[in-house]
Amino acid sequence: TTKKANNAVGLGLSMVEGVVKQSGGHVEVLSEAGSGTEFQIYLPRTSDKVAQKDAPSESRGAEEQGHDKTILLVHGEAALRNLAVSTLERSGYKVLVAHGGAEGLEMSRKFSGKIDLLLTDLVMEGMSGREIAKKLVLDRPSIQVMYMSGFAEKNVEKLPVLPGSLFIQKPFTRETLAE
Repeated sequence: TTKKANNAVGLGLSMVEGVVKQSGGHVEVLSEAGSGTEFQIYLPRTSDKVAQKDAPSESRGAEEQGHDKTILLVHGEAALRNLAVSTLERSGYKVLVAHGGAEGLEMSRKFSGKIDLLLTDLVMEGMSGREIAKKLVLDRPSIQVMYMSGFAEKNVEKLPVLPGSLFIQKPFTRETLAE
């Protein structure tokens, strides 16, 4: 976990399971009293060459897709926030960045322009993405909401979200986020 002691939200294994399943693999758990627990990850073999991480995208249409659109990004993890901001800004979006729900709501109140999309993690310390969205929609009824989560797909379906909201599964590619 990357959380402080007694502060973890318990999503680590769920995220691992989601990534492994998206990759066509599976996880096996071996546990023995007094000996601990072992997780074995099995991924399919491939002969495909791995694409260069920072290689230019085939379609450059994404550069213009965010023209005149503003996104309020609310996420508690700095590394993901930074990745999302750089991806969205390169795609032409204006991005307002908040570290948590209270800061996101305050930023929305102070911003006089239109915010087209709230992009928020579902599970965060303090205020959940759902709570942020419910409060923000009261102030900005036309805002679109997109949740992101590392929960395995089967677990996400059980989480309460606003009707008509969008969802993106973590981890995601830069291209998927830009779309």
